[in-house]
Order: sequence, then structure tokens, then C-alpha cells
Amino acid sequence: MSAWIDRYEVLLQRRNLSVNTYKIRSNQLATVREKMGEIILAEVTTRHIAKFLESWI
Repeated sequence: MSAWIDRYEVLLQRRNLSVNTYKIRSNQLATVREKMGEIILAEVTTRHIAKFLESWI
């Protein structure tokens, strides 16, 4: 998942987003990387997502 986040971050940089929008998205990606970065993207399940979202519910 970490490699996908790296690629997505490059795409965000290319989109000419406002500074605030880029900052928000970068923080969101950092959170995802912290919680799920070691999981292989193809192995992510709804259970992983539910566990990730559980902390905000």
C-alpha cells in the first residue's frame, strides 16, 4: 500500500491543487500510510477498511 501512496502523492503534486487542499490530502495519506502502509494493496479487504474507519466512528 505504501508504494501506491507514493505514486498517488506524485499525482497530487501534478494536479496544481491549492496549498490547503494539498496539505489536507497529504495528511490524509500520511494517516493511511501509518495505519495500513505495510499491507499489500491487493490484500486489503473490507475488514481492513472497517478497522481503519472504526477509530473515527
